[in-house]
Amino acid sequence: MSIPRIIGLLLLLTTTGFSILAQRLDIETQAAGGFMVVTACTMISEDDAVFVGRASVFRISNGNVLWSKVLLDTTVYYNEAHFHAVALASNGDIIVTGEESRFGLHYGFIARLDQDGVLLWSTSVRPGMEATRFMSVLQAADGSLYVSGDTGTSGQWNECVARFASTGELLWFRDIDYPASQHGRDAILEGDTLVVLGSTTLGSGVGDMALFRYAPDGTLLTFRTLGTGDNEWPTTLLADGMGGYVVSYHSGIDRIGVLRLGPTFQPVGSPRILSSGYDLGCVGALWNTATQSCTMAGMAANSTDYFGMSVQVSLADNTVTWERSYPGTSFALAISSNPSSISSMIMCNPNGFNGNGSYPLHLFSVNLSTGTDMGGNPCDPSPALNVVVTQGSISVMDHTVTNRIHVPEVTHGITVQDRPLMTSSCPQTPLPVEWLDWEVLAAEDGILLSWSTGSEWNNDHYAIERSFDGGSWHGIGVVPSAGNSAARVDYTWTDREPIQGTAYYRLRQVDQDGSLLLHGAFGGMGHRP
Repeated sequence: MSIPRIIGLLLLLTTTGFSILAQRLDIETQAAGGFMVVTACTMISEDDAVFVGRASVFRISNGNVLWSKVLLDTTVYYNEAHFHAVALASNGDIIVTGEESRFGLHYGFIARLDQDGVLLWSTSVRPGMEATRFMSVLQAADGSLYVSGDTGTSGQWNECVARFASTGELLWFRDIDYPASQHGRDAILEGDTLVVLGSTTLGSGVGDMALFRYAPDGTLLTFRTLGTGDNEWPTTLLADGMGGYVVSYHSGIDRIGVLRLGPTFQPVGSPRILSSGYDLGCVGALWNTATQSCTMAGMAANSTDYFGMSVQVSLADNTVTWERSYPGTSFALAISSNPSSISSMIMCNPNGFNGNGSYPLHLFSVNLSTGTDMGGNPCDPSPALNVVVTQGSISVMDHTVTNRIHVPEVTHGITVQDRPLMTSSCPQTPLPVEWLDWEVLAAEDGILLSWSTGSEWNNDHYAIERSFDGGSWHGIGVVPSAGNSAARVDYTWTDREPIQGTAYYRLRQVDQDGSLLLHGAFGGMGHRP
């Protein structure tokens, strides 16, 4: 047999979820006493995300902090900033919206950063003496940016919308000319038509949900309220994938609800009300069109305890698919899905401060199908919620109001500073395999594959795969693991029937539970004449 010529090749495959090796990833400032509050997150890829919160924007990939920035005008007195939404532009830039305070006056704020955290521009907007904050941001097909939120003074808030050019110039600003329209919470785009979810006191109850539809020039087309005699506080507006909408909301003071709406904002069926032995609150939700299920995150509390929680309810059969709580937290801050919708990122605040006075952020990566952790074991026991689903009722009212055209004060630019962060996991779960080396060598009886590990944990076996083109892979062998080990272990396997021409090899590590989610894979390329 002729001797193949071997060329080494290294491949790296990632897991199908945010890379958290334990149940929980903790993020805190390197400086003692730092205060971490996150209000929104967007996923760039399966294991890469951008977070925003109190004056901060930061990016984490594979559990590591890539960069962290503070956007705050340090040249003025009484300065403060809170960011409420983050989105990715079509070219990958990061769009942040919220509010900033200068001399105690609150401005609606929008900024654009590249994926390295470099500020490209920022714009602050304030109509007259009224405070303004932006709660959502969306990119139109032409690259312009829609925002929604609210503007006004204490007790006299109006829902507002604005449109900005892709370079940050304000194109127009509108608000509802009626104080009871109150707050804008979330929004989605239908082509170039903006649909906004807000709250109002114009409906049938103490506080109701409101749906607004706007033309591309900011003209108000529809204003409809939905509610009961109780208090409904909206949190999330989602497209249902069939031309309608899904809304998540607080129902009263101790329950949460989810409601489907048709294209004209008419209810489709009854709202589903979720209750428990705990008081429940909701901060955000995700919708799965294929399974007709809604996943909500928020807080559970009783007279002695409170913690973050999430629950998935099927609207197809009115059942709870799964529920779970997050030990060691006080409440969930936000929820976001990865691009493939396999897993969800749940962001929570802790139940207390660290020993150095820091208030960190807890991240959980959760399988959306089962509610289980994408990696690791629970840090602490999780209390059962025992959520019950019932069907409620809701009233619909239409309103005729006008929206005002404003020419607000506009300023550009903000100070950017680095904010060093550090991460840790709970518990400190070891990697399944610590790789040391890998070789693919020619031998008289075939092609010899050899590799070594420095440690192994819960590892079951290694699967050897071969490809003729580097794209289509086929299993050709299995090598059992030596078991749990903290010392070096050497492995070999020989391909005694190598293919003619060029062949590619790769090595998969498989956990004891049979999972094929990889922490890494290695490969080699051989050539047989």
